[in-house]
Amino acid sequence: MGNMTEPASPSPAIPPETTADRLRRARRYAGLEQTDLADLTGISRATISNYERGETAPLKPYLKLWADACGVDLDWLSGTGPTRRGRNGRLPRRARPAAVLTPLLTAAAGYLMLLQLGVRKRSPADSRP
Repeated sequence: MGNMTEPASPSPAIPPETTADRLRRARRYAGLEQTDLADLTGISRATISNYERGETAPLKPYLKLWADACGVDLDWLSGTGPTRRGRNGRLPRRARPAAVLTPLLTAAAGYLMLLQLGVRKRSPADSRP
């Protein structure tokens, strides 16, 4: 008797990820609704929906706004390169939207500057005679 095993069939081809897929994935990864992204970028919610459905393709300036708002790499979002942390086109493990990160960094920088100047918050006990 011959070999009874059948050769393994090739796995079905995985369709490449489209720009629309990456746009939706980046927005969801950042925890933003379409209306939140519209508020952060100035792109209308209807246009965001069209981009995510692949009805229209965003121009580079809109991709940059989207990448900044979602905390992802522009090259990854546009499909021209890897993420800032890695290979294989995966999103970074913990992306922070710029809208959240910028105020935190500004507050921290102001606090550090006050510490360097020796300024401290006054307590009610400091004002007693």
